[in-house]
Amino acid sequence: IAGDMRRGILKYVHHNGPWSLRVVEGYQEQRVFCAQLSLRYSGIIGRPYFRDLIEPEPQGRTPQALIDPDPSLLGRSLQEGRRSIVRCDSVAIGRMAAEYFLARKYRHYAFVGVGPTFGWSIVRGTTFAATVAEHGLVCHSFGAISEEERLHSELVSGSLGAWLKALPKPVALFAATDRLASLIVDACADAGLAIPFEV
Repeated sequence: IAGDMRRGILKYVHHNGPWSLRVVEGYQEQRVFCAQLSLRYSGIIGRPYFRDLIEPEPQGRTPQALIDPDPSLLGRSLQEGRRSIVRCDSVAIGRMAAEYFLARKYRHYAFVGVGPTFGWSIVRGTTFAATVAEHGLVCHSFGAISEEERLHSELVSGSLGAWLKALPKPVALFAATDRLASLIVDACADAGLAIPFEV
């Protein structure tokens, strides 16, 4: 989850705790965590990738605050009001990113998103592209980087670096997540591209 959300959770814990927290990062770690759900957890906060994380027990007694869950994972749990759902305004995020760069007079734009099953990433990218298109500009898209590729950056660094080098410069690039942006920074370094002068 985003850094500001994490800070908010920690602030809440500080005032209302004590809690014992286990931080599970990304798709692969969630897969391992799902296999350990027989361990005793009294609540879950986060962006779920697996139905097992949302329904760890038949009665769904574990309190959960889910961030941008994919509707296909929810089943009837949302309808029955057993979960708290936090939705990020991905339309606003995509528009704000575009407006930030437009205000700085960039002429070239690009977007890199995460796996194609994450609707919020798609919305961020399409809104970003639509906003720059309103100004007669084009947004180049790398497509979606899978969790496996993000965890093992060598799987994608070559193709990502070649794509970045081929973009017109300077290019205003919007990454769907902070962790993805970190991967792009590494790819730029490997490709010899200067940040923020070229990307």
